Amino acid sequence: MKIQIAFRDTGHVENGFRTVIATGLVEVPDSPDSPEVPEGMIGEFVLDMVKENGALRPSMAVDKDVYRTPKDRWGHRPWPETAVPGMVTESVWKSPWFNGSCELFLRRSLVEPSAEGLAVMCAAGLVALKGQAPVDQDSIFQLSHDGERFLYEGRIGEEVRPDWGKPGLAAAMRGEALAGFLRTPTWGFGDEPVGLGWHMSLEFAEAYDRYRTLALIDGRDEWDEREHEELLKRMSDEGMNQLDRDPAFRAYMKRMDGLGFIPRSVAMPETRTDLARRNRAAREVMPSILAAEDGPSMAP
Repeated sequence: MKIQIAFRDTGHVENGFRTVIATGLVEVPDSPDSPEVPEGMIGEFVLDMVKENGALRPSMAVDKDVYRTPKDRWGHRPWPETAVPGMVTESVWKSPWFNGSCELFLRRSLVEPSAEGLAVMCAAGLVALKGQAPVDQDSIFQLSHDGERFLYEGRIGEEVRPDWGKPGLAAAMRGEALAGFLRTPTWGFGDEPVGLGWHMSLEFAEAYDRYRTLALIDGRDEWDEREHEELLKRMSDEGMNQLDRDPAFRAYMKRMDGLGFIPRSVAMPETRTDLARRNRAAREVMPSILAAEDGPSMAP
């Protein structure tokens, strides 16, 4: 099992502890003999941090194997639509209780695991740290399980997968939301790094995939129309009904679908190669969509 993790300092201090945001990927057992995968739950970890080149990086992580269902101040559980990065702003976290205490909210992803019998969870949460030493916010760190704990393996792009290149998160993510960390194709345990553009539950991903399929059909029959209307209500609640409220976006998606650039699931991770091909296609498709939306030119 492995962990890939990156950090962002918040500057917030509570009870003498600095609050640092952590996000990344966590592998957990996923076999008939293992406990249920902690989907939509908060797991407790302990991080041991060491100073290297003036900044802190993890040397060890211990999974306390303690999971709880997060509930907000009103006792409500997160909906399947709740995105992983958005959880860090919710009132669901314990107060810091010791140096290195870490809680991570976990959702199952479609990232390929490093070995059979594992599931890869998309994660985000909070770490409590003592002292004034800054945390390394430029790197993605990988830790591997030795049977008892996760031990530091190295930085992605350096000791681990040097062919991927250094992510350079400090500059790349300046001004970006936390979701940008996961969306950047610098993660994963396969041969090519991937980015995760989907941070909600896989159940909601299935619902969105079906909504997208129906929304792109011209001339839906009665049954498809009824199903589309039901799904549209759910998507509208989450502001994800662009296909019905933006004709230009729908035209763009239909063109991209016809070119084979719409994945079978919105939750599919995207490799650097996938991203580059899609961006090239988008640059070719979008001008014609915008031109059609503007109407015929009035120039002589």
